[in-house]
Amino acid sequence: MKRTEILDRLFAAPGVVDLRSSSTSCRFCNVGCGYRVLAARAFDSRVPDLPIVRLTDGRYVQLVPDANCPVNAGDYSVRGAFLSETLYRKNGPTRDRLRYPLVRVGARMVRSTWRSALDHVGEKLKAYLERFGPSSIGIYHADWFGGENAYAYMKLAAALKITNYDLNGRLCAATGSAGLSRSLGNASHPWALADIEAADTIVLAGANASATLSVIYDRVVARAQSGAKLIVVDVRETEAARAAAKLGHFVRIRPGSDVAFYNAVGNVLLQERLYDENFVALHTNGLAEYRELVLDRYSPENVSRIVGVSAATIRAVARQIGSSKRTLFLSGKGLEHQAHGTDMICSLINLALLTGNVGRVGGSYSPLGGHQGSIVNPPLVAGALAHVTIPNKTIFEQLDAIEAGEQKALLCASVQPLVTLPNAGRTRKIFRDDLEFLVVTDIYPNETTELASVIFPAASWGESSYVSTNTERRARFYDAFAPAPGESKPDWYVPAELGKRLSEPSKFSWKSSEEIFDELKVGSPFAGLSYSRLRAAGSNGFQIPVPTADSVGTERLYSDGKFPTPDGRAQIWALDYLAQPERPDADYPLTLVTGRENDLWQSGYTFARTPQLVARSPRNLLSINPADARRSAVRDGELVRVASRRGTIDLVAHVTDEVPEGVLFTLWGYPGSLVNEVTLDVRDPISQEPGFKACAVSVEVAAG
Repeated sequence: MKRTEILDRLFAAPGVVDLRSSSTSCRFCNVGCGYRVLAARAFDSRVPDLPIVRLTDGRYVQLVPDANCPVNAGDYSVRGAFLSETLYRKNGPTRDRLRYPLVRVGARMVRSTWRSALDHVGEKLKAYLERFGPSSIGIYHADWFGGENAYAYMKLAAALKITNYDLNGRLCAATGSAGLSRSLGNASHPWALADIEAADTIVLAGANASATLSVIYDRVVARAQSGAKLIVVDVRETEAARAAAKLGHFVRIRPGSDVAFYNAVGNVLLQERLYDENFVALHTNGLAEYRELVLDRYSPENVSRIVGVSAATIRAVARQIGSSKRTLFLSGKGLEHQAHGTDMICSLINLALLTGNVGRVGGSYSPLGGHQGSIVNPPLVAGALAHVTIPNKTIFEQLDAIEAGEQKALLCASVQPLVTLPNAGRTRKIFRDDLEFLVVTDIYPNETTELASVIFPAASWGESSYVSTNTERRARFYDAFAPAPGESKPDWYVPAELGKRLSEPSKFSWKSSEEIFDELKVGSPFAGLSYSRLRAAGSNGFQIPVPTADSVGTERLYSDGKFPTPDGRAQIWALDYLAQPERPDADYPLTLVTGRENDLWQSGYTFARTPQLVARSPRNLLSINPADARRSAVRDGELVRVASRRGTIDLVAHVTDEVPEGVLFTLWGYPGSLVNEVTLDVRDPISQEPGFKACAVSVEVAAG
């Protein structure tokens, strides 16, 4: 049934009482599908398919995909289908929400008032500042619930001169941002989703969009079925890869060999003069060095042995890209979650620059991203405000400082470091044994709150108002439409109150997120926006930059060929292929690759509380090639133990040809199945994003 028909039936149904309609967007991935929020005192039982939930104030709510939103045009993912199920209900799966401030007294967490808990935190932080200085305190928070929350923490850090400051985008967006900044001069995604329908060739590089960004994938496949060529470069034979095998090229490369492969494609583009010589001459630097490197060392024949792909396939891919008028390059975590991910991103952007596919309708590059706001909000907010510039230390540097006894306290907001950081055993030990004072703001009890000194309950999506942006820089207003449980408050409230206690109160006197937005937008790409303007635009929003109040926004960046660099040119980088830092050996003969899927979102905090999704993916599986399964005496459906040099994890074997010999695959954040017990604690040297994607492991049947 079309979503417009659902709306018509709802408004006409006699059993619907006091119906109110507003707009929002999905809380999850970087697509940001638009939804209509339908709230009523009573719903007719004949209303179709999407869940209806009853809120604590007695109203019923249903979320319907917005047919008029340019992002999704009524389409939605399985996560979006059950979006309303994530709202708080005191008798439902979300009943364990944090509702009141809690303070540790001995081994127990005791309910407190907001004022008392904030006073306690303020006094502790003041003592640390006076005795040890700002380096004794750190901040680590999420940026995916709006720039307002990120800005409040940034301003607190700046006011207290705290340099131990990081965002959770470090784990999922730092490499994409670093690659964009190094190649194009700015971390913002340059493309528009409309480029999909205009492209002649679409390259998905390390991006299993069918399982992570399904609405984008639907558009990509529809375009390929109507004539565009689809090229998928991946280690696994995913749904997207199978589509590419029919509609273009599926290139199965070895884990971590991306730079070598893209250099070989560049070799062919130059050798056969399939590159845009005019664009390169007018708008880029670095061609001479790049040409010397790839022509000398990255012929298809040489690279074939590294990547496991024939020279003929490399040439076929290069010729398809080079002969296409408009090629769209999109990358995923297969490039970003790598020890040399920034080099991988830049090597792919090199191909976009060589072929003039930046700023062109249907021709561009973008990392697809993880959650919304991870790339756009904090860099833009921080960059717009000189007084909030923070020479930050990453969360990994903070762990080192805590372990060394130099950092005493950590403020965590809407992050799960004990689950999401690599080498979880070390992280857990540092938090348990070395960190003196931990303040956590979150919505659910979790592994991190278990070790907290103070817990503040946060208002979540649907309960607080903020502005966030998606992969095409589309800023939308997320208005509160549901009551927050208990005394939960927006994330920004904690840094605002601490700022009043520890700095100049007048600088933190915000009464609402709107006041924060009006402050942060000055001089930024949000300058022409306001809550009232965004509210009126609904889920359509505006693509930033929006410099003035009469601007309609910017559909794509760099359409004039000018880049935000000192000379206005983009950079083509000459980059050598570097092998994975941990390679298989006799003790750990297999490579474990991690990834995500539609049902499971990040660390799984909502998945575990959505029964419909748990029913779809009741167990975390380990994909293993039949040949490896035979060698390890592993049968399909059997419980197996995966071991690395750092720890072990038990998973259920799924014997399949989707993974090649020597490679295993499992989900990154499945609850109760912590893959970070085994992941490698290695980071990209430029972005400091962890190399979650690959580590050496062994596998055997689990004992007992």
